[in-house]
Amino acid sequence: MTVPSFSKPIPKSGAIFGASGYIGGPMARYLRFHAPEIRLP
Repeated sequence: MTVPSFSKPIPKSGAIFGASGYIGGPMARYLRFHAPEIRLP
């Protein structure tokens, strides 16, 4: 028995909400370095 696979396309842009100094800032730097094709507003 196989389980159906549901997948979503990778977004081309994204917004990061949260504590900008504690979580959002490091996450934005990580995404800019590792996934430069994703646009952050």
